[in-house]
Amino acid sequence: MVTPRLIDAYKLKRLRELQAKGVKGTRAINVELNVLSSMSRFAMERGYISEPLKIKRLPHRYKLPEPLDLQSTLKFLEAAKEEPFYYALFLCLYHAGMRKNEVFNLTWDDIFFEHGLIRVRKAKMNKERFVPMSQTLKKALLHLKATRTDNNPLVFPSPVTGKPLNDIRRAIKRIAKRAGIERKITPHQLRHSFATHLLESGVDLRTIQALLGHEDIETTQIYTKVAMPVLYRAIQILETQICRHYVVTNRPLTPIKHLKISGRRDSNPRPEAWEASALPLSYARFIIIIIINFKILTSKNLGGLI
Repeated sequence: MVTPRLIDAYKLKRLRELQAKGVKGTRAINVELNVLSSMSRFAMERGYISEPLKIKRLPHRYKLPEPLDLQSTLKFLEAAKEEPFYYALFLCLYHAGMRKNEVFNLTWDDIFFEHGLIRVRKAKMNKERFVPMSQTLKKALLHLKATRTDNNPLVFPSPVTGKPLNDIRRAIKRIAKRAGIERKITPHQLRHSFATHLLESGVDLRTIQALLGHEDIETTQIYTKVAMPVLYRAIQILETQICRHYVVTNRPLTPIKHLKISGRRDSNPRPEAWEASALPLSYARFIIIIIINFKILTSKNLGGLI
């Protein structure tokens, strides 16, 4: 019988095995624990056990994504135009933010050209979502469909087997070389770039979460660390607005006035709203101090991420 004690012993055994091989991190073990957890849920659904196993994963430090800059991304896509098949595929990754496996399993029935939408069915946790198509992506897919002579339902079948693709590293390397890009590029990196460039353009996290198909907003928040210069610019905008619209003076507050309600005098006097040009000196200093402290704290804590 599988018990928590047995699972802990397995974790320790696997950690020692990986350390002996010089493998760092715990991700491989957590993947194995995920499989065990899935098997446990499978057994519970079929009545073999009364409740699933409660498995605690090992702590794992996820590496922050390293997106491509906008110029390199555009150069890469421009070089891919010579190969319409891969050009449309890479646009699905960058213009629609789809995962690699979602693109590999995409069928023509999932593309609604008249509505400008792509239905993503082979997503994580089998959750279906719809992603809007950019005009560039729509034209690339229409062009690809017009040049196809086979009846394969897959949009991007393997040219050898006709089944879903499983590796496009050679194509990426070939096109990156053509574009003069020396750094390594991965399919998931194009998806990361999609999210990061959206955030840098001012798109809110909830919208990006919906486009990426993230169940938890915390997964999407990782891009706030990648796009930290954008957050700094947001603070600078606030600071500029304060300096532009609020003139710091020592002018006293407007005297309290009573409100008349139904001919009676209000028993709770309150001051009139402050004018923009009459912001108290102490309050203005307080706002500016908060902004300065925020910059100092974030530069210390996240300086290595920028």
